Amino acid sequence: METDTEKSAGLESGTQVSVTVNVSSTSGPDSESNSKSEISHFPQKKKRRIQLLQPAQVETNPNPTSPCSAEKGNADETKSKTLAATRMEILDYNKLALPTLRIRKLPTAVTFQFQHTPRCETRRVDTETELRSLFAAETARAWDRKDSWVRHPKMKWIADMINELKVDADSDGSNAEKMLQLNAARRKLETATLTEDDFLGRWAESQELANVVLKLWFEGKSLQDVIQRSKELGHMDEGMVSGCVLHGNSVQRLLSKSQNIDFDTLLPMVKKMSKNRKVSLYKVSDENIFNTVGGQSVGVDDIKTGEGQGSLNTTWDCSEDFSGIDLLDSYHGAIDELLYSADKDLLLNNLMYLIWKFQNYATAYHQDTHVPPHYTLYSQISGVSVFHFLPILVGLYVTHVGNKDALRLTSILQELDELKIGSVATVGPGQVALILPFGSHGVWVPSNALNPSFPKFETSVIRAAELYIKPLYDEFVKVLAGERWNEVLDVSDEEKAMLSKFREAQDSLRKEMGLSLNDWHWLAKKVLSQWEALEGTQSRKTAD
Repeated sequence: METDTEKSAGLESGTQVSVTVNVSSTSGPDSESNSKSEISHFPQKKKRRIQLLQPAQVETNPNPTSPCSAEKGNADETKSKTLAATRMEILDYNKLALPTLRIRKLPTAVTFQFQHTPRCETRRVDTETELRSLFAAETARAWDRKDSWVRHPKMKWIADMINELKVDADSDGSNAEKMLQLNAARRKLETATLTEDDFLGRWAESQELANVVLKLWFEGKSLQDVIQRSKELGHMDEGMVSGCVLHGNSVQRLLSKSQNIDFDTLLPMVKKMSKNRKVSLYKVSDENIFNTVGGQSVGVDDIKTGEGQGSLNTTWDCSEDFSGIDLLDSYHGAIDELLYSADKDLLLNNLMYLIWKFQNYATAYHQDTHVPPHYTLYSQISGVSVFHFLPILVGLYVTHVGNKDALRLTSILQELDELKIGSVATVGPGQVALILPFGSHGVWVPSNALNPSFPKFETSVIRAAELYIKPLYDEFVKVLAGERWNEVLDVSDEEKAMLSKFREAQDSLRKEMGLSLNDWHWLAKKVLSQWEALEGTQSRKTAD
């Protein structure tokens, strides 16, 4: 939730008001299903208090074809002009120099600066209707092309890679070792015992197999190979962008916030959100910014400032209660109100993120797949973030190679920059980035030392919200239902032989020990638990 700061001017200066509305899950075009999975993950109809800040108003008639649409349009226009007159000016970082990023600190410092990569697209949306129309167009594109970008083993682009690995292994044996790894990952998926109501668990397990397929396919491939496949899949077609910057009166009113948050201001928020007094904290390696150290839980009283650190998983579930942190609660409330009863293809994930990082932290290129397909709205509150958007395969390949070698990472970034592939956005306080699901992105926190034209800051703070694409969510509720949800590959001849040998050994053992089927099953479960405990102990010793 690799997915991956804003300004208090966004919903600034006004009296806080409370509005009571009905919040209910809405249906997409393919949502006949009323499965337990939907019930457990979608907010059910209930009374909620949505907290907004003036001058935000509740939109009571979002349908542009209704008799009130003209009147509402005039009201929107008046409201937008009033807002524009009172809004603080937001610094456009894209008018400053292209950012310089640290790749590694030791043994010798290595940096990279964008020279030719285009600035990312900026989309203006001045009314809620325009914002909904933007999402509607992207949702139609996402649905039409789902077979070429949704990361699941049953999607055609992943299935084709599996077939390529199998063909190469059968023809000349070149991929034999890869097939062994692939089949091991498939067996792990098939032994998963998740119940049907654990939809997100089944989604995550399926992702693991798709990740292995991509990793094996990347091996031996050049950057040009990956770019060519990206073109064939349509990942580089016009419109298939990975993200954009949003601006306009509607964005400022609903999503924008700017506030200078230093460490002393941040820490009380983190403590309030950490119910168990622990927080997940990562630190990038000095030798390669794509390699992280830690990820361990740290006591909130033990958090210290320091470059290269970041927390991506400080979260609050707003379906249970408000966090008491206004910049988070008002964000959830504004988006919830935007979608309420007006958008049947989107649904807000109630888990809200407060992402905080220090300078010279980076999140490697990734496609957000920790939950089913969704949009992410990143609202920068404080500090600066650099979003480098790339086609899915290209970005994942950069991470695949870059994790192993910082110098190779630098050379690939330089090559992509010269080819003008992808786009870059430098996002500052009060600005909003929209992450689209059919691309990949890396996120960097630049340093003032390498970017002296940037205003000084201590922490980069982002509030993030995820909007599920309901038609695709419903589609995968069906795909992952039933007992055979995890059967995606045929058993290989080698595995059939292995199974036969294992069966013979167990038949012999049952006869020797006089075991009933139930006795054998009991013993097998006990031994499996012992093996898993031993393996966990050995893994912890290795890590230490």
